[in-house]
Amino acid sequence: MANYALLGNIAFDLLSAPTGFDERRSAVFAEHNVLSGKPKLQAMGMALAEITLQLQLHHQLAPVESRYQALLTAQESQEALALVLGFSKFTGHFVVTEVSSTVLFTDEKGNALARDVSLTLREFVGNPQAGILGAALSLAGNSPLASIIPKGLSNFVSQANQLMSKGIAVARQVKQVVSDVKSAVEIVKNLKNNPLAALSEISGIVNTLGGSFGGLAEMVGLGNAFASLTEGVRGAAGFMQDLTTLSGHLNTAYSLFKSGIEGDELGEWFDLGVKAIESADVVSESLAKNSAKMTAWIAIRADSGEDNDE
Repeated sequence: MANYALLGNIAFDLLSAPTGFDERRSAVFAEHNVLSGKPKLQAMGMALAEITLQLQLHHQLAPVESRYQALLTAQESQEALALVLGFSKFTGHFVVTEVSSTVLFTDEKGNALARDVSLTLREFVGNPQAGILGAALSLAGNSPLASIIPKGLSNFVSQANQLMSKGIAVARQVKQVVSDVKSAVEIVKNLKNNPLAALSEISGIVNTLGGSFGGLAEMVGLGNAFASLTEGVRGAAGFMQDLTTLSGHLNTAYSLFKSGIEGDELGEWFDLGVKAIESADVVSESLAKNSAKMTAWIAIRADSGEDNDE
């Protein structure tokens, strides 16, 4: 079983399998007294299920306090939430009736770095449509679970996957552009004694950078939608931040190189442009790491058979 759980739109990375998962289900019977003999029982159906879930939150896996506060908010809102375990084990819709927590250790400022959290959940029966948006975060578009939740949530996951995949593709293209420009810059450095040849090479750099702005600018422009669709996905927030920063560095380099080729010699503009490209290269490495995290998220949710045989 993958060590993940999802309650509504609150995603948890667990240090290990849940330390406790207690489930209580009971039948309800009405008792009718009779004049003589023992009372008679009449079946009235099933009582609402209760689940007590033990979770461990750790700062190296996810923000501890934000996850904990999200649980308290969910409890206060009394909203029905979908409980999903192991990415695809849909347990049902529940409200948070009780939250208890033990802080295991803190930093020097008193911020909790690890918590043991106990959640008491009570089954919700009714229309949970408004409260189960977070369930979509754990479902791939082709998951068997998609057939038992509203179609809109499956579409939500599909949109998230598509947008992340698009962003990852753009990141790879831009990383290649940065690599190509770095190689071209080295050629220009070797042509400092031949300004005309150097400026001709820089003209090619400007064209290369200009060709990268379309998809990059589009993704940066989709920042708000990206943040909304990828809330709780590891690496997503950092990915968009890196992409925005990278766009700024490349725009700076483009502007400097483009203005420089209008002259007749290399100057300070060239050195500043090179620094912008070097900064872009550093950011592209961070971007690649966050891309890997999102790729793993997409791949796991696309593997609809991961837990089906258990």
